[in-house]
Amino acid sequence: MILIVWACISGTPDSADSVPDEAVDCEECLNLGGTWQPEAGGCTEDCAFQDVSCFTDTCPDACSVESCDSCFSEEDCTSAGCTWEQEAEAMWCTEG
Repeated sequence: MILIVWACISGTPDSADSVPDEAVDCEECLNLGGTWQPEAGGCTEDCAFQDVSCFTDTCPDACSVESCDSCFSEEDCTSAGCTWEQEAEAMWCTEG
C-alpha cells in the first residue's frame, strides 16, 4: 500500500525554473533529468513538493484495477474500480 498525504500546494518552488518545461509525460520528464510528481502537475525538480508521490527512476503504472496504488485522485481511483480511502489528511487508493 502506498500512503499519499495531500498538502496544499501554493506558488511555485524556486527550483521550478530549471525543470524541463517541454516534458509532457513521465518518461520524458525523467529522461530530461526531472522528477515526476503526478499530484503536483507533473515534472518537477528534485521532488520539489513535499507530501506527494515522487518518482525519480521509474514511472508509475497506469491507474487501473490491477494498479490501484497508481491512482492519484478519488475520481481516477473509483473510475478504475478501486476504493478511495481517507483518514484525516491521508488519502490513498486500494483494491476494492
